Formats: sequence, C-alpha cells, structure tokens
Amino acid sequence: MWSTSFGNLTRSYVRSVWSLRDRRLDGFFLMGEGDGDDETWPSRLCSVAAVSSLYVTLSAAVGPALMRSRSPFQLKTAVLAYNALQVTLLKAMVAIALFCFFY
Repeated sequence: MWSTSFGNLTRSYVRSVWSLRDRRLDGFFLMGEGDGDDETWPSRLCSVAAVSSLYVTLSAAVGPALMRSRSPFQLKTAVLAYNALQVTLLKAMVAIALFCFFY
C-alpha cells in the first residue's frame, strides 16, 4: 500500500514539474516530447545511456591514445598570474567593504 501511494505521489510530482518545462526545447536532442508519462522514459534512458557510454569510451580510450605522443602543457605561469589576480581582487574587495562599513 505504501509503495503504491508513494509511486502515485512521485508520478504526480513528475507530471506537475514536467508541465512547467520550457517547451521550446522539446525538439532538441535528448529532450523528447511527451507529457512525462511512463511510455517515453525508456527511449530517453537508452539515449542517455548511449551518450554516456560514448563519453566514457572517448575519455578512457580515444583521448589517451590521441595524447600519447604529446607533451603536457605547462600551466605554471598562467596559474601564477591567475592567483595574483585573485589576491589583488580580494584585497580590493576587502578595502571597499571596510571603506563602506566605516564611512
């Protein structure tokens, strides 16, 4: 009994949220059409699984194979510049906050 009432509650919540979606995206890839009913989710799940497995394949096998002969990019200068910028901006924000607080 509890599982069926929970299932009904979940289903009604999904339908209410689904009705609030941005309908301009209905024709986009993986967005699909439908009213949030149970007939459309298996095809969406298969599409998401296909995209996820393609991503894992590319990132685990193809990417390392393409990058095997390349040397790593050195980011030391870029990281130092970024950190210096962050410290400078933080000092400016603290100075502005102190100025606004005391004056």
